[in-house]
Amino acid sequence: MITDPMTDDWPALDRLVADRVMGWSGRVTASEVLASQGRMGSFSPSTSIAHAWDVVDAMRAAGWDFDLAVSRDHGRGATAWFMRAGCEGRCQAGTVALAICRAALAARDT
Repeated sequence: MITDPMTDDWPALDRLVADRVMGWSGRVTASEVLASQGRMGSFSPSTSIAHAWDVVDAMRAAGWDFDLAVSRDHGRGATAWFMRAGCEGRCQAGTVALAICRAALAARDT
């Protein structure tokens, strides 16, 4: 299993987010959670902005504040921050979804 949040292996990164951020490990699969919400498909927060916002919602529910800056320069991407009581997870990436995933994992590791 991959444990590096900076990986470019999107399926492995999505599993890492489902486990560490969403808390779905061992109980149910991410696809089962989505199906219970009437949504089909696999959980892909690193490439799906809708699933990335689910990550933001989960982090906020756990007491984390969130901020996002999107660059207007082509190719510069976005920077996402999660902050709570002196802890911070921040990441810049090529897409908003990827920045959110990596920042959430960085925050959980603080």
